[in-house]
Amino acid sequence: MARTILFYTAMWVPLVLGFPIALIYILMVKLGLGRFLEGFIHFGSSNWAKLVLKTTGSTIKIVGLENIPNEKGLCFVGNHQSAVDILIILSVLPVTVGYIAKKQLLYYPFLNLWIIALRSVYIDRGNVKKALLSIKKGNSHINVCQNHNLPIL
Repeated sequence: MARTILFYTAMWVPLVLGFPIALIYILMVKLGLGRFLEGFIHFGSSNWAKLVLKTTGSTIKIVGLENIPNEKGLCFVGNHQSAVDILIILSVLPVTVGYIAKKQLLYYPFLNLWIIALRSVYIDRGNVKKALLSIKKGNSHINVCQNHNLPIL
């Protein structure tokens, strides 16, 4: 019971307290000034993921991190069974990572804003046409990152 309380506290308190930071960052991105807070967003999201993982009692062994190329605009595709892989990727990769997230996460307060701050894209898995548009939007995010030398995978 105590571990569950610790987990949810580590999960939600930073998301709620960081809400103004995410909002400011999203506005700065819209104004073309997002790169000034990019390192801070990466630091915050990475350490948040490490904290949440630590509360689970998990140990993580990373093999092959040196094989990830330094080029911008990479796309990793995972077939996950839970959200833990998202936390692992956030905690391990040396750059900010965006995701394609199911549209239902739009209704999770505070988490939804952080998903947007990470320049993620929401996808409607029940509508093929809308899903394709989301994938195209995600592709355009990758291209924008490449062309503007933004450290986002």
